Amino acid sequence: MSKQQDNLDLAELKGKIAIVTGAGNNGIGWGLCKHAAGHLGMHIVAMDLHENLVDSAQERLRSAYPDVKALGIACDVTKPEELSTALSNIERIFQIAKLAQFLPTQAPCSTKRFSRAASRSGQLPLTLM
Repeated sequence: MSKQQDNLDLAELKGKIAIVTGAGNNGIGWGLCKHAAGHLGMHIVAMDLHENLVDSAQERLRSAYPDVKALGIACDVTKPEELSTALSNIERIFQIAKLAQFLPTQAPCSTKRFSRAASRSGQLPLTLM
């Protein structure tokens, strides 16, 4: 942890939303989904390029972790228009507002920039992984 960051209390993440990119293909993203849902009690948005992968991830998460909300969204996060549509769907389904205001405006989209802006604002109950 760098000196610029405060200590992170993982208990504070319970009930928040984790948006995990690259989440559908049983790799690191899928591992993050399972950890965030199972160990941290976070709601999950699993994003990947292919509809069949995110549909499967959504169903597996819902089955394994019934106490958290899980949503699968097919999206190429390097395309601002696809990311904007995905964020609109997340806003509607999770009933949160102002998510799209943190959308990076330059392509390729920087998910790190989006996550930092959303986290710093204190307005959104989410973490982008």
